[in-house]
Amino acid sequence: MTPSHMTSGLYSENSGGAASFRAFLEKELIPQIESRFRTQKQRILVGHSLAGLFTLDTLVERPQLFDAYIAIDPSASWDGNLLARKLKNQTSGLSGPAVRLFIAEANSPYMTIAEQETQRDGLRSFRNALKDSGRPVQENYRYYADETHLSVPLIGIYAGLLSVFVDYKKP
Repeated sequence: MTPSHMTSGLYSENSGGAASFRAFLEKELIPQIESRFRTQKQRILVGHSLAGLFTLDTLVERPQLFDAYIAIDPSASWDGNLLARKLKNQTSGLSGPAVRLFIAEANSPYMTIAEQETQRDGLRSFRNALKDSGRPVQENYRYYADETHLSVPLIGIYAGLLSVFVDYKKP
């Protein structure tokens, strides 16, 4: 699920493969679901941790594949802030309908101060690069000081769905 293969570090052994997984979603899974079930046309991608990294990478690489993205405590510092670098160097994906993005960040008291700073810097770099990119993205960000990496998914997904459907009119 990660956008690049790393040769060392945590999760490096099986890293890489995001493009292949995204192609599977786009070319096989989504068409299969849409052919078998009644679906709405709106698609939302949700991911936590490394899956949150995949969510952000999909926003960068194929922004119109989904209408909304919910990234819960994403590992945005992956490979030296790779996604922020991609955004700065990319010119495609700057047009099209606006997509929504919700990012939830958790407190990480079990990490060292250096690890916390690396994680926060990765997310900050990504958000700044996204803002500077001029992409049509409506971003909503929330920091959860009372949640950890393992407790934030439930509240983050809920808040993300509320953010994505902010314009929804209840019957």
